[in-house]
Amino acid sequence: MVEIRLLGPPEVWVEGRRLELPTRKLLALLAYLLLEGPTPRARLAELLWEGFDRRARANLRSELYRLKQTPLAAVLREEGGCLCLEGVESDLRRF
Repeated sequence: MVEIRLLGPPEVWVEGRRLELPTRKLLALLAYLLLEGPTPRARLAELLWEGFDRRARANLRSELYRLKQTPLAAVLREEGGCLCLEGVESDLRRF
């Protein structure tokens, strides 16, 4: 089970263990997808790196690569150029 806690300091938990993410941008990406749902890659790059240019797209690819190196790879889905999370619990949803 994957849980993202956003009430209080943001944390990601996988199978009852706290997961340290390699970057803060990755945490921001997960939080946005959790709150907003399926989002086009272009929108994510624009939001997180202030513009949809070559550098922003490269940064997004780098963060997605980092994400795929973690246990969270199993909850990330991409369909039609949109990214989303599946099977993630959240303290916000319970609240």
